[in-house]
Amino acid sequence: MNQKSCLTLIGIAAAVALLGIGILVFLAWRAGPEKSIQEWLATLPAAERAALDAVCTAAGVEAAQLRPLGMLTDGLMRDARNAKSVVIRDGHVRALCLANSAFASAPDLSRLTEIELLWLENGNLTEWPVVSSLTRLRELQLGGQKLGTPTANTLPASLKKLGLARSNVSSIDPLISLALDEVDLSHTPVAVLPAAVPEKGGWQMDLDDTAITNPPGYRRQAPQQASLSGPTLPGGRIEGMASNGAVDVKVTGASLEKLMTVVLPTNTTTYHSSGPVEVECRIGSGRMRVWLWEPDGLFKGPWFERGKIRGFGPTHVNGFMTADVAAGQPAAARGVLIVQGTPPHHSFCLMLEPLEGGKVTDVTLRIGSAKQR
Repeated sequence: MNQKSCLTLIGIAAAVALLGIGILVFLAWRAGPEKSIQEWLATLPAAERAALDAVCTAAGVEAAQLRPLGMLTDGLMRDARNAKSVVIRDGHVRALCLANSAFASAPDLSRLTEIELLWLENGNLTEWPVVSSLTRLRELQLGGQKLGTPTANTLPASLKKLGLARSNVSSIDPLISLALDEVDLSHTPVAVLPAAVPEKGGWQMDLDDTAITNPPGYRRQAPQQASLSGPTLPGGRIEGMASNGAVDVKVTGASLEKLMTVVLPTNTTTYHSSGPVEVECRIGSGRMRVWLWEPDGLFKGPWFERGKIRGFGPTHVNGFMTADVAAGQPAAARGVLIVQGTPPHHSFCLMLEPLEGGKVTDVTLRIGSAKQR
């Protein structure tokens, strides 16, 4: 690049910088001095101010104690300093956060007709606030409340984002008529999704730590000390053969004192999957965990197939299925045998882990192919 080109680029950069500074100065001039909460409240119509006062009183705070914000974002609302805050714009309440409030009952919000975002996280509400008349409301956060499954006609058609994390909601069937884009149901008892994905709205679902994404025995990571190598169990035998769709193996061992990978006799070069298997487990003493790979189709259905569940769908990484066995309490593990080595020179195996640092004795495993569910 010649000297003339360099000077041209420097000139352009300087002009852009000056333009940016000019825009910031203009915006600062237009914004004027920051208003106090009293000044913001004074811009509200009398009826709306009275409605805000009533809601704040029910929350155990005065409207004059709210922190005025120029905008509302997830980051701002999750800042503890903004747990009691409000956005007032063009003479109306546009956003309200009354997190960590001890509401005795669902507040009457019907007169805050211009509100767009409402945060009422963390409390003891068991009754859903009726906000169906708030036709501008597009985000409602009720996470951490003790709410159960909503009734129909509770929420407005305008709603796009709904937060119900850590609530008692167990079904979203009454909500599927809404065109929601985001629904947070993490850490809730929801266990079943509607049969069909609604056609209106994005319906991206956060189901972290629910029975849907964490079925019994499912684990996303192997034990830290796991290594895919190991003989049969001390004092034991392996009988039978494992191949694709035809697994019939018996494993015995006198003791188990550390995590071990038990390699099974494998007779296949074409298929590097055992298909679904079931492991019947018995031990004489101690406690033991059996580890298998997650079977295909564990997470299935239209919600997963269309990538609506966060962390699953096209980006899902297979995990593990486990079963815990105690002395005198036989158990069964269901999954897919772990593959050791590179196909076609590979073997099928499973992992056995003694629990609580103890010794396990008299191990008996029967491993057989299982029918697809």
